Parts: sequence; C-alpha cells; structure tokens
Amino acid sequence: MVHLVTTLRPETAAALSLTGIGWRVGGRTVLEDIDLAVRDGELLAVIGPNGAGKTSLFNLVTGLTRSSAGRIELHGRDVTTLPAHRRVRHGLGRTFQTSSVLPGMTVAQNAELAAQAAISGPYGSLKPWSRIGARARATAAEALERTRLSADATRRAGSLSHGGKRKLELAILLAGQASRPQQILLLDEPMAGMAVEEVPELTALIREIHASGATILMVEHHMEVVLGLAERIAVLHHGALLACDVPSLITENPTVREAYLGEPL
Repeated sequence: MVHLVTTLRPETAAALSLTGIGWRVGGRTVLEDIDLAVRDGELLAVIGPNGAGKTSLFNLVTGLTRSSAGRIELHGRDVTTLPAHRRVRHGLGRTFQTSSVLPGMTVAQNAELAAQAAISGPYGSLKPWSRIGARARATAAEALERTRLSADATRRAGSLSHGGKRKLELAILLAGQASRPQQILLLDEPMAGMAVEEVPELTALIREIHASGATILMVEHHMEVVLGLAERIAVLHHGALLACDVPSLITENPTVREAYLGEPL
C-alpha cells in the first residue's frame, strides 16, 4: 500500500499530534499505527468509508476511550492518559454525530451552561440558574451571535430545526471554549442529517470559526463541504492512515480513489 503523508512545515507548530496511535478491542484492531499532526490554526478533514475508524479516532483524541498504543499531544503536552475533562481544560472541544443539545432548556441556557462550566470548572454547570454569572451570560450571548442564533435565544432548544440544533452545538462548543487560549475543535460529521438548503450556512459558520483562529479537525462525508473547507485531508481506510495531503493531491491519488470503490471524490 502506498502512503502519501505530508509533514508539517518547520515553522509551524502542531496543535494536535498523534504518534503511533492504535486501538484494539476484543482482539480486533480498530486503529493501527496512526501518525497525524494538525497544525496550529489548520482545518484538517478526515474522510473514509463507513467503518474506517473515524469516530473511534475522535474518541481516542478526546479521551472517551483509551488508546492501546501510541502518544497524543496537545500543543506539545502529553495527554495520552488524561481523562476527557482534563483535555477540555487544554482547549479541546467536540461535537458529535447525533444532536446533543438539552431540548427542554432554552437556546441561551444551553450555551450558558457550557460557558459556566468552562469558567467555574467541571461542576460549574451544576450551579442554580440564579448563580450563573454575568461573564457566563455574556460569553454565551457572544457565541449565539457568532452562530446567528441570537434571535432564538429564548426558544426551547428542542423546537429548533435540525440545522438550528447543529448551529446550537457549535455555539455550545464556542461558549465552552471561549476562555481557552488555544482552541482545538473536533467536529464529528457536522452536516449529518442536514437539509440541503441548510448546508451552505453551516459551512459558512465553520469557515468563520476557523478564520477566527481555531484549529479544527473535522470528520465529514459531504465531499463538497470537505473540499471547500479543508486545507488538508486525511484518509482512513480499514483503521489505517492511507494518505494525508492537500485536497488537490488527495483527489488525484489513485490509492484513495480505489478505497472509495473508484467513485470520484
């Protein structure tokens, strides 16, 4: 198998670095020998067929599962054995494939909980609403404005459209990471389940968040979105890193095309 993997420019530090990452479950190898570095401020997309190990990779990076081998670093700090909440404190945040908003609370309250937890620590979100601080409310309001949800602040989150819930997930992520000096955001299939007409707006929001300085690692099946956003694309196949390079070279790579059953990217 031919690997096409680029290295970092010498002057560019890695925000997220994976070295020799592997994960085995019940004797089955899910991920094997993954070497991947995401540059500070880069938007890198991860693609691959279903079952390639994309979400498993995200679970290892965020600490939801523990790798069987290898090392994970955030801004040069070894976090391989740190639990998920400790990695959040180092600027790591994530959205999931399925909607994860609190439907019975308002849009604003969803964002305020995330902001309060970030400001007061992992148990800050357990405080009574009367004790949600002015700083948390202001942080949440800014996140809603950035995601164009200010007009929906008093609506129940469960009443939003699917696209609206996706935007709220981004707002929650931003509110929870606002106090972190170096943000690394993992977006797990943000376009999943989106109506066609809602995709351009969410794509634009992700582009704006990236332009503001956030480092983004994104799993996405929507190739038009990937090619429009990603600076580099990493391709997973059967738990291995098949290639990682700029979009133009990835789309021309015959090994990558074969992995996608000959379908054009």
